[in-house]
Amino acid sequence: MKAIIVLLLAGLTYAQNLAFDCSRIPETCKNMCYGVNCRNLPTRMTFDDPSAATKKQRRDDAGCTKPNRCNGRTDGMTTCDEFPFASSQEGGGNAVTRCVSQAECWSQGGSLSGFYRGLRNNQQSRFTISFTNEGNIPWCVGPGYGGCTNDGEEYQHGAPARRRDLSGDLGNITAPKAG
Repeated sequence: MKAIIVLLLAGLTYAQNLAFDCSRIPETCKNMCYGVNCRNLPTRMTFDDPSAATKKQRRDDAGCTKPNRCNGRTDGMTTCDEFPFASSQEGGGNAVTRCVSQAECWSQGGSLSGFYRGLRNNQQSRFTISFTNEGNIPWCVGPGYGGCTNDGEEYQHGAPARRRDLSGDLGNITAPKAG
């Protein structure tokens, strides 16, 4: 009987789901999907209501400290987005980062803030993320679409993210498209 109760409780621990609409935040979804489908980062997360200092440390560890590689860009992609989120226990040094627009960053941040308010009210901290309207955004429809070739914008550990699962691979990075 105890085993059944434990299994039932285990199934409920990630009952909350936050779905990101990729038609609204395509560059941010690219980053999250690259992390999930190409770097095996989790879709199950734990919101631990971190202090401002903890969130800053996680952003710093991810490479999104200020100033960062996104500041000063002229293409509008001036905000560093990290995944997993600095607001989750999973955030920090293993995160992937991508330069995104401030509007996308604010949209994702607003979704997270509203979702977290609900978690606090329900005293639940574990949740999953998913994606909707991903269309043909690379990496969101799985690693088979476009493979896991970095477009030159995905960073991990402060450098372009590499495919560590392939021996001898020097990063499998292509130059970003001009324009």
